[in-house]
Amino acid sequence: MNFCRECNNMLYPHENEQDAQLELVCRNCEFIELAENKCIFTHHTKETEEEKSIVWGDVAADLTLPRTYRRECEKCSEREAVLYLIRSKEAVSLYFVCANPSCYHRWKN
Repeated sequence: MNFCRECNNMLYPHENEQDAQLELVCRNCEFIELAENKCIFTHHTKETEEEKSIVWGDVAADLTLPRTYRRECEKCSEREAVLYLIRSKEAVSLYFVCANPSCYHRWKN
């Protein structure tokens, strides 16, 4: 986060279309400086507590869970995958778990 040298308010990213440059602009005093870092946003995702608590190998070995033969594992090219739903406070996520015992790769739909 960057702050204005003149009034100490926060600087906001703004594209200078004429010069094709990223600038940081103060909305209070209109101070402008060129942005040193071109990255303006980074989103880091974490596994939820529900996802951390699952032993994914056990999911793939569970014969009572539904399976599909229409999804190919990107790691080992196995055509069989187990479908597994995880309900959290925010959403419901559908996971596929590779049924190959030497892989157990998982991915979201």
